[in-house]
Amino acid sequence: MRSTSTTENATTHVDSLHDYLRNSGIPLSPNLRHHLTAFQSRSFRKGEFIAREGAVSGGLDFLLSGIVRHYYLVDDKEITRWVSLSGHFMTSFKSFVGESPSAVNLVAAEPVEVLRISRTDFYALLADFAEMKSFWIRCLENEMVKYEDRVSLFITAESRERYLHFLEHYPQHAQQVPLKYIASLLGMQPRHLSRIRKELAAGE
Repeated sequence: MRSTSTTENATTHVDSLHDYLRNSGIPLSPNLRHHLTAFQSRSFRKGEFIAREGAVSGGLDFLLSGIVRHYYLVDDKEITRWVSLSGHFMTSFKSFVGESPSAVNLVAAEPVEVLRISRTDFYALLADFAEMKSFWIRCLENEMVKYEDRVSLFITAESRERYLHFLEHYPQHAQQVPLKYIASLLGMQPRHLSRIRKELAAGE
């Protein structure tokens, strides 16, 4: 028999996903709610891999709590590509879509809880529910626009401009993500970012 606390936690996790989908404009019919039970709760310790370079993605995760760092390993140096915060979906996208080995690592920067759905179950959701397919397309469009903006800034903008754009468009990340990961994400050394922050604080 499952304990009351475990049952309550599972219910809270599912409610978080339901709230996110409702806020995204998806009507949650009883049938869709039933199929969303394909999302299963998982926990990861700090430092544990959610996805690992060279391994095929385990599924699509809805991040319930914690911070997950996405990074590439280049010449034994970890280059942060992105950091996922709670309340959003995440995966090693190319691996998830193509069922191919991941080129990126996703690691828990602190204790993490997710709701995970397998690729098979997720694509069944898209096939059976037009509203989920529309939601997925909208998510991909939004992420592609943001990604293109980040790549463009990385190529064309100075460090200060990249950081100001980050502050404006990702304020939650600026508050929650450790400085060393923000610096890596923006393509600079932590000491360089610290100097920019001090200059901005001084009104320079």
